[in-house]
Amino acid sequence: MGSHDKTSAADNLPAQTIVVFNAAVPDAESLAKFYAEKRGIAADHLVKLDCPAEEESRTNKLGCLHETR
Repeated sequence: MGSHDKTSAADNLPAQTIVVFNAAVPDAESLAKFYAEKRGIAADHLVKLDCPAEEESRTNKLGCLHETR
């Protein structure tokens, strides 16, 4: 992979990035929007999850991973 390939990938990073936030956490959505805006990530690349604000179980960390758009 040449240096041109690395530059192209880096230039396209915002299009390849999603920002995930937990709707149950205060200010998470506004922080996610701020982060995305500053990095040129499209608003439709924000993914809201509806998870408990605190961890319920160490064995079920991924139990809330579903899209809630």
